[in-house]
Amino acid sequence: MPIKYQNFIDNNYKKNRTIVSKDIETILLEIEKLCDSKMTIHRFPSGADIGTWIIPDSWDVNEAWIKGPDGNIIASYDDHPLFLAPYSIPFHGKVSLDELREHIRVHPSQNDAYYYEFRLAYNYPLRMTDWVVSLPADVNNALPEGQYEVNIDVETKPSEMLVGEIVLEGEQPESIALLTDYCHPGQVNDSFSGILAMIDVIKHIRASGKPKLTYIFFIFPETIGSCVLLASNPDYIKTIRFYIFSEMVGWGNN
Repeated sequence: MPIKYQNFIDNNYKKNRTIVSKDIETILLEIEKLCDSKMTIHRFPSGADIGTWIIPDSWDVNEAWIKGPDGNIIASYDDHPLFLAPYSIPFHGKVSLDELREHIRVHPSQNDAYYYEFRLAYNYPLRMTDWVVSLPADVNNALPEGQYEVNIDVETKPSEMLVGEIVLEGEQPESIALLTDYCHPGQVNDSFSGILAMIDVIKHIRASGKPKLTYIFFIFPETIGSCVLLASNPDYIKTIRFYIFSEMVGWGNN
């Protein structure tokens, strides 16, 4: 892997890569530099209803942790961003083990892994209605009885959902869309592997001379990004002939 790609991963994979957050624009600008191509950033304001998709407020984490009955921190957002489900509400208080487990999610098969709970973010009625944390199953299963202190300090405010677009003009206006997403915090294979693969595609096409067709590289939050972009820019549909969605390429032939 090129050192620039490794640096991009190291600098960004643990950032708050959810639908709307203050971290997204800096990530898009780094992608622009890696592509060495001008990027257009489309901006969609919080609260807008676009094609029945509601753009959420920005959701950013100041601090989040759980302390056990002994007062020591069991797990925190600093350990891994998947510890806290995106669009959880703020909360600070003490809860019993039974109450805590009502808010815990665990990975169904990997006992040492955090679980990606995306439903609060992508199910519009659930956003900011509850708080959810993830623990490795091994940690969850070993929790003793007692009182647990939970601290979830998050900030929400109106902002913008961002979609990056890089265009390689071809001899013809007919286009191939190269689709990627950025919205999987704490994960590399999901999101970032697809983005880096498409950066290589862009570089290869540009180095080969002017292409016959136009190529459009999109980077957005998965599903909501493409739906909102098309609803706002229906002219894309007139020229785009093929779509390639790139993610999880780190699994190879699997």
